[in-house]
Amino acid sequence: MSVGFSVDYSAHIAYGYVISKEADPRDRVRDALGDLGWPVVQGATSTILAVAVLADVPAYMIVTFFKTVV
Repeated sequence: MSVGFSVDYSAHIAYGYVISKEADPRDRVRDALGDLGWPVVQGATSTILAVAVLADVPAYMIVTFFKTVV
């Protein structure tokens, strides 16, 4: 799951870079991060908060999942 998250976030930023209309690569990076950086951070934050709730659940399967993700 962690690998999926890292690929997902990277793919969104890379897509933003590819569709940017800027000519200079540095401007394309700024454009991609400006457009998609905040939504990616929001997605990561909501995922962290959702998984953090599982930290206190005593079920073995949930604890194993939590340890794997974190």
